[in-house]
Amino acid sequence: MRKIFVFMMTAMVSLPLNSQNIEDQKVYWKDGPLTLDMFQTRHTRESDKPVSFLEWEIHNTDTVVRSGNTRFISHKMDLYMYKSLSWYDPDKSPDWSLRYNQAEFDLIEVLRRQCQNALNSDSVSFETNSYYRKLLNTTTETFDVETDYGKDTAAIARYEEQIRRQLETVKENPPRNTLPLLVPQSQIGLSLMYDFEYYFEPVSVAYKPLNGVQALVYLNYGRFKSDISYTWSWCGGLKTDSFYYDADKQYQWRKGETGRSDKFLIKVGYDVVDTKYISVAPMVGVGTTTLIQNTGQKNEKGDIINSSIGACNRLTAGLSFGFKYKRVYNDWHLTENMVRLNVLAARSGFKELGPAWSLNVGVTVESRYWKRK
Repeated sequence: MRKIFVFMMTAMVSLPLNSQNIEDQKVYWKDGPLTLDMFQTRHTRESDKPVSFLEWEIHNTDTVVRSGNTRFISHKMDLYMYKSLSWYDPDKSPDWSLRYNQAEFDLIEVLRRQCQNALNSDSVSFETNSYYRKLLNTTTETFDVETDYGKDTAAIARYEEQIRRQLETVKENPPRNTLPLLVPQSQIGLSLMYDFEYYFEPVSVAYKPLNGVQALVYLNYGRFKSDISYTWSWCGGLKTDSFYYDADKQYQWRKGETGRSDKFLIKVGYDVVDTKYISVAPMVGVGTTTLIQNTGQKNEKGDIINSSIGACNRLTAGLSFGFKYKRVYNDWHLTENMVRLNVLAARSGFKELGPAWSLNVGVTVESRYWKRK
């Protein structure tokens, strides 16, 4: 008896069927017992061992079970036979041929349930696939030999009783909807984020609120988080003031010119609050800030001359609020996808202006990984 065991995580092996509608040829085990009209007829010789033939398949597909913002990737296994490729000899005890094929179909269903439960359990591993494939092959081969390929009716009857009890006791467990014990796993990612900053005195005399784009490389390990970022900020189309030195070499502002800011930061933090939906992490960081201003003058080539308040030391601290909009758990990993709102206070020590405080607000998208312990 030919057996096909398809246990693929991502793809299905195609069978050489000529029918244009393969689905119509399938009879699922859950749809009820087999009948002779589901088989083709074929005459065999006396020397032939099998007097019937059941073409069956187990196919595994991924399904999603949702619980709030968490998606559990579960495995759904289906057992079915193909009518166009299954047959029996009508001259050689067709009723016993049907009982033989039904017994083996039921036996395979018992193993399918066991494999299904193993796949959706905390003990699933990379060996689960090969283990149940081997178990299925050896079990059905033993069944064929002990029943003499459907000719030993007494053996078939014994198997029927044994399999009936197994079907009653081996129940299929519902798909997973709870997380196992997890441990952190490092995750490196790249994110582009919106960044807003407002400087207080003395910079606010010249600079309007800055809107910018921040490129951020982050490293997350469980609740611990760190990142390195570079930010390009502009005045959002608003005019701002530029600085210059007067005749007494005093620092002055020139009204009505444009400007921008560059920032480089290294920050670390830890999620002191970490629930299914939110996380809150105090953050501290160090870096540099540069204010660049248009002087309104041009050089000999006609290019605008910019002046800058040189790169200065920057200290920052605040809170990072994370909203976990999606969590996905498969057999081994939990991935948490979140939007983070970073609210930070910063102190920049400009050489020309002295220390200046600012409020920095940014939005970014990040991920965290956890693995099954």
